[in-house]
Amino acid sequence: MSKIKKNIKDMLKELNETQNTNITYANISNGMIVIKSDSSDPKSKSRINKLGNEVFERFYRSIAGTITNISVEENKFGETDVRVGLKNEDTIGVLTFKLNSSYGRAFLAQIFNVDFTKQVEFTPWSKVSEDGTKKTRLYLGYGGRQSVEWKLPEGTPEVKWVQTKKGNVVDPVSQAEHEDFLDTKLKELIENNNLTYNNGLSSITSEEFLEMTKPLTTEEEKQLKKASPTKINKSDAEVMSDGDLDDLFNM
Repeated sequence: MSKIKKNIKDMLKELNETQNTNITYANISNGMIVIKSDSSDPKSKSRINKLGNEVFERFYRSIAGTITNISVEENKFGETDVRVGLKNEDTIGVLTFKLNSSYGRAFLAQIFNVDFTKQVEFTPWSKVSEDGTKKTRLYLGYGGRQSVEWKLPEGTPEVKWVQTKKGNVVDPVSQAEHEDFLDTKLKELIENNNLTYNNGLSSITSEEFLEMTKPLTTEEEKQLKKASPTKINKSDAEVMSDGDLDDLFNM
């Protein structure tokens, strides 16, 4: 077993035992994998959430496992979430992120090219340019430098831009056609690869699978930024081997 796979397996096992559950729930924030923890965890970071409560979270560079479930569901805030079930031997994780986000768009650009017989690593990335623009992505790979190809399904309608007095804007008709096409293709992918709720994760029900932690709000992200994941030592991000993402993904 490679060092990366061993670290991922140990991470999932450790979190499952700590949380007293068979399932580890993860989100993405500021280019990091975020998992809820508590004050007894020496590697956790604290922040104040939108309810004014102090919460504790641990950050990782990536999370991985065999993809067993994929779901696209509307959350209680009216946002559409992608939920991916991951299994690594006896441990289970579920990664949640918004479909209508750079992470979601990156997911759609790669998921149709995944080899579902292999363990897949999900590695988010975030960078703030000199002009203050923030860029985020999500990379899928099989470990090390073996990345999943970026390619939308054949026949995917192109999103067009329209020139207006206020600049270029997305043509809503072409965008709707693009999204509807990918929605249909993703449903087909899930069905054809037996990735519906209980197929492959027989130990959990669909209700449990949908009981996810929610993405951070803009205000929560600002609060979290004060603790700044950029200040996290590499030792705190033990899932991936040392080295930067630019190196890992040859960007």
